[in-house]
Amino acid sequence: MKRNTAPKIKANKKTINNPSKVFDLYMGVSGFGVLSGIIAIVIFFPIHVITIPTIFKIVFVCGLITNLTLLPLVLRKNQKGIRLISEIGIPFYAILNIIGGGSFITGLILLLNFAGKSEEINTEIYALGERDKNYNTGTYNGIVYHLQDNIRPEEVDFRWFNIQDNYKILKKKFIQLDFKDGLFGIEIFEGRGAVSDLKGSNYEIIPLLGDGYN
Repeated sequence: MKRNTAPKIKANKKTINNPSKVFDLYMGVSGFGVLSGIIAIVIFFPIHVITIPTIFKIVFVCGLITNLTLLPLVLRKNQKGIRLISEIGIPFYAILNIIGGGSFITGLILLLNFAGKSEEINTEIYALGERDKNYNTGTYNGIVYHLQDNIRPEEVDFRWFNIQDNYKILKKKFIQLDFKDGLFGIEIFEGRGAVSDLKGSNYEIIPLLGDGYN
């Protein structure tokens, strides 16, 4: 007698993706973006001629662009992305993108701007003016002077001098500032010195306060 063997039916196994793993991955990527971006900003910000409010604006704009780019991709027939947003909420998702993506892209911009800087040095020479009474010696641990016809008076560091350099700059009466253009047009500070005239004669290096002193 022949046995009738029933055909074997292969069961299709459905893999269920764990939303928490997607969330952990997303948080890891965001954390990496924040950490690497902040490190790059801290390293390259001091040598760039750019203000702190401008940095915050760049971070916000880059984060906003990240949101507008990633959100449609996440929601477009992407179950993992939909689960992720439903788990953490759109406001928290947007904040993470602004802080993580914005910080990372801003740090990358500063890094590339520095790496692609020009070889040509742009020099500015200013006559030394009077002491800036808005900055007292006790608070700033140095002396802040006005520079005549200064096109960037908001950059206090360039006209803020260590007391031990006061004799040099008063004797020569002119300050030379050197810059280079970065890849994206953001200026990079190269150095400063005291000179005897507008031609840059008898250049003597004057480090920024806190830089180059023992």
